[in-house]
Amino acid sequence: MLNAHRGLRRAYAQARRAGVPSAVLANYNDRWFDLLHSTETPPLEVAAGYWALAAELDQYAAVVETDRAEYLPQY
Repeated sequence: MLNAHRGLRRAYAQARRAGVPSAVLANYNDRWFDLLHSTETPPLEVAAGYWALAAELDQYAAVVETDRAEYLPQY
């Protein structure tokens, strides 16, 4: 569970650095909070949810970075 939490924190921080919009990050933050405070969800499902959110954030960050790179000057 701790590794999954760390992985999600890393993905969230990377997404922020990549320039993922604040509204998108807020949505992920809400989903993260819901998973963290869910009393009915078994710990393994919470960890799986963390990994899923981290994977989505990684993909989002990659798209944002790729889109941004397309607009950089080509030398």
